[in-house]
Amino acid sequence: MAETGNFKSRLFGGFDRQDVSDYITTLARERNRLRTEVETLRSENEALKARAEAAEASAEAEKRRAEDFVISERAAARDELQTLCDKYAEVRSDLDVTATHVRCEILRLADNLTLLTGVFGQAGERFEELRGLVSDESDAPEETADGTEDI
Repeated sequence: MAETGNFKSRLFGGFDRQDVSDYITTLARERNRLRTEVETLRSENEALKARAEAAEASAEAEKRRAEDFVISERAAARDELQTLCDKYAEVRSDLDVTATHVRCEILRLADNLTLLTGVFGQAGERFEELRGLVSDESDAPEETADGTEDI
């Protein structure tokens, strides 16, 4: 028998029936194996798609949570900043009032200091006058008990 391709040819034309049958059986087995492999791969593909979709949904949920967190933190920071600005304005107002009172008190004290300087100046002049009077009297001769002057 002469071989043609994978099949042995017969003497009176055609191919060997057993070779053809074996070849068909082999092809059927290979086809069944490939179908099973394709089904397995399709199942794996579907499972991976489901996992990918779940991961996307989870990532989207995490992204929304992160965005919500950022929004709430910004709102909290904005509120805190507003509170600090309000407190600053209050303290600044109190400081301005206190500074005005201190300025007025300084001006009053400056006036009192000017007045005291003048009073002390007048008192110093009066003390000098008194010293002069006391000196003049001490330069005069003193009389003793017997009526004589003590020099």
